[in-house]
This record gives sequence, C-alpha cells and structure tokens, in this order.
Amino acid sequence: MDANSRTSLSIRNVVVALFYFVAAMALQFVSRRVFIDNMGAEVLGLNTTATNLLQFLNLAELGVGAAIGYALYKPIEAGDRSTISEIIALQGFIYRRVGWAVIAGAVVLCCFFPLIFARMDLPLWYAYGTFGALLLSSLLSYFFNYRQVIMVAEQREYRFKHAYYSVLLVKTSAQIVAVATADNPYVWWLVIQCAGVIVGSIVLRLATRHFYPYLFGVKYDHQALRTKYPDVAANTRRLFVHRISEYVLTQTSPLIIYAFATLTVVTYYDNYMIVVGGVLILLQTTLNNLNPGVGNLVATDNSDNIRRVFNELFSLCFFIAAFFSILLWFLLQPLVAIWLGSQYVMPRVVLALILAIFFINGFRRSIETFKDAYGLFYDVWAAGTEAVLNFGLSIAGGVIWGLPGILAGVLISQILIVLGWKSYFVCRRGLRTSPWLFWGAFFRHIPAAIVAFVALWLVLPAIGINPTASTGAFIAYAAVAALVVAAVLVVVMLMLTPGMRLLCNRLKDLLP
Repeated sequence: MDANSRTSLSIRNVVVALFYFVAAMALQFVSRRVFIDNMGAEVLGLNTTATNLLQFLNLAELGVGAAIGYALYKPIEAGDRSTISEIIALQGFIYRRVGWAVIAGAVVLCCFFPLIFARMDLPLWYAYGTFGALLLSSLLSYFFNYRQVIMVAEQREYRFKHAYYSVLLVKTSAQIVAVATADNPYVWWLVIQCAGVIVGSIVLRLATRHFYPYLFGVKYDHQALRTKYPDVAANTRRLFVHRISEYVLTQTSPLIIYAFATLTVVTYYDNYMIVVGGVLILLQTTLNNLNPGVGNLVATDNSDNIRRVFNELFSLCFFIAAFFSILLWFLLQPLVAIWLGSQYVMPRVVLALILAIFFINGFRRSIETFKDAYGLFYDVWAAGTEAVLNFGLSIAGGVIWGLPGILAGVLISQILIVLGWKSYFVCRRGLRTSPWLFWGAFFRHIPAAIVAFVALWLVLPAIGINPTASTGAFIAYAAVAALVVAAVLVVVMLMLTPGMRLLCNRLKDLLP
C-alpha cells in the first residue's frame, strides 16, 4: 500500500489519535476522581461552566478554520505551495483580529461574573482563575499556532501529535499529583494548566516550522489576499451561523442546567458526558482524519467512487455510533458507581436521552464530512433554525421536566435537522442523487442495532457477572459485552448493507 495514499495517511492519523485518546481518557478518569475527592463536585461544575462560556467567546472565530481547510484542498492536490502559503497568511491575518475580539469579549464577560456565579459557594477568584487559564489556550491558537491547519488538510496530523499530546499528558499527570498532595491544590492546578498549554504551543510551533518552513518569514498584503480569495470571506460569513448552531448544540446544555439547578447537578451530568463525550471525541477525531481525504476525493469529481466512499463512511459511522450506544446503555451506570460512587448514578431516562443524542451525533458525521468537503455552507437558515429549536425546546423542556426536558429539546432539534434537512441537502446539492441514498442506508442499518441490543440484553444476565462487584468484574463484563455487540453488528451489517461489505473489502486490501 502506498504510504502516502489517502487511506494510509488516514489510518496512520487514526492510530496515533486512538493511542493518545486512550491515554488521555485513562488520566481523565483518575483526574476527575482525585479532583472530586480533594476539592468537591462544585469546582468541577465551575470548570465545565467556564469552558462553555469560553466556547461562546470562540464564536468570534466565525468558522475561519473550516473555510481555510476547504480552500486548501485543491492547492494541496496540485502541490501549489505559493497558493497554500497565501491562504495560510490570510488565515493568520483574520485570526489575529479574532484573537483581539476574544480578548475584548473576555474583559466584558468577566464584568458579569459576580452575577453569573452569584449562587456559587466558592470564592469568586476561582471563576476568574479558571476562565483565564482556559482563555490562554485559545489565544495561543489564534496568535501563534494557526498554521497547524496545513497538517490537518494534508492528513499529516501525526507529525505533531506525538510531541504535543505527550506534553498534555504530562500536564494532566502533574495536575493529578498537585491536587492530591499539595497545599492550595487549585492554585497549583491553574499554574500547571497555564504552563502546560504554553509548552505545548511552543512544541506545536516548532513542529510546524520544521515541516513547513515555507509558511514562515514571507510578508503579504493582506488586503490583496482578501481580494484574491473572496470565497474564504464568503464561506466564513456562512459558517458563522453554523458555528452558533454548533455552540448551541454542544455547549449550552450545562449552562441551561446550571440555570435550572446548581453547579453540583452540572457535575453529575458532566460525569456522564466525560465518558460519552470522550467516545464522541474519539469518533470525531477518527472521522476528522478522514475529512481531508474525502475533500481531496471530491476534488477529483469521480461520482461513482464518491458514492462508494459515502456508503463506506456511513457504515463506519453507524457501526461506531451503535456499538458505543449499546455498550454504554449497559455499562455506563455500573462504571459511574465503581468510579465515583452510587450517589452519582443518574436516572435511566437521562441516560437514554444522552445516548440518543450521542447516537445521532455519531452517524451524522457521514453527512457533515461530505457537507464540508463540497463546501456546502450556504444553508445558514438550517443552522439558525437548529440553534433556535435547540435552545428554545431545551428551555421549555427544562421548565416542564427539568434535566430530562433539556436533553429532550436537544434530541428533537437534531432529529428534525439532521435526519430531515441536512441529509436531503447533501444528497441533492453535493452528491447529486436522491436523499434515499442516506435514508435508505439508515433504515438498512437500524435492524443491526436492534439485533445487537437484544443479543446483549439476553447474554449479559446469562454470564452471571455483577459489574459493580469489583473493577475486575466490570472489565470482564465489559469485555463480553463488547465482543457480543461487535460480532453481531458486523455479521448483520454484512448481510444487510453494501457499505459494510465495501468497508471490509477495503480493510482486506490493506492487509499485507
């Protein structure tokens, strides 16, 4: 297999991402337990809330990164370094403005912290310190490390992940030790957080300079670049609404929960989202590594090959989403009980809604990947509608039904927009085929998930293992569950879906 092929590069990126994901998740489990034991659930809720507020400020990024990534596909395919350098320079110019806008927004937002955190029992400086430490990481990406987009677009992320993520793992390990042993543990957590992101930023910049020296040291007339590449500005304006929608979908739930409850309830919810969100990050990281390959494929305009890849990608997304949704239904509550204690276990209805949202977010990546590859950013009304539906239904649900109502609002908005509009839009305007390419694939895959769920529901009671008895018992229980779900999903999907057959044939071709 060609080491520089799209498939080979994607696999290399996925393997590296998977390794660091597993390591980071293991440390995250330890870190969260140590954090709760030494500083309490409210401090963790504060971290989550501060992160969500920062994501609101990062809306100023306007989707520039996605627009730049799309603009880079063709010059990368053509090997046009001059154009690549100009587009990256334009990104740097825009990002510097974004960075100053984020700083201004942060100053204004901090003025309202006494009001936002009025019900918090912690000292107010905790909120300022947490927000400032998290803000530093964003500002470094805007002012110093924006050039890393070239590694993503070229499918060469593995070039910086080893060094960069090693720094982050060391940072998290140091924070665990500091919180568990030091006096003033939260102060040490903040200091190590800032030091870690600074060192990581330096490592990332050095890696970019080493592999892409032609991106440094050249001065450009930025106004001329904006005139030369008008699509970047046009797509940025369109992506702004999509960014708002994405923020509402992924970041407002903890804020709405805090509005109707407390930081402690936010922590209970976030305990579940550490696991579910971690798996979703794994899925997104895996598929984001495929995005440039799909973008370069779309640039070739080979419609038959594009549709084959769509079917493969849909089957891959569905398999991962169904596999983890089913596993987490049976495993997440025992895991939380062993990890943090039975008092942190939430009702089944909350788990069902969280996993339903996760499931849709999982297989929607097949649509989003092709949407970005085709540059279909102009359906801004759909993004706005999704955001309004999400926010409005979440607040209404929170008033009527509390936390389950908030999650139900998120779920309804995603069903309407993802299963409805986005699948239709991408099939018609991008793939130029009937939307039944998506809907037909969806209905062909659903029986596999149902059969796998029923099989696991029958098998687990028969093996006679109590998953909450010990860590070893949980691991054995989880191993059996994973094997059953994976085997049933693969067999049934091979029988029912051409995408899984194509995917297995591709994997077979990769074997020596």
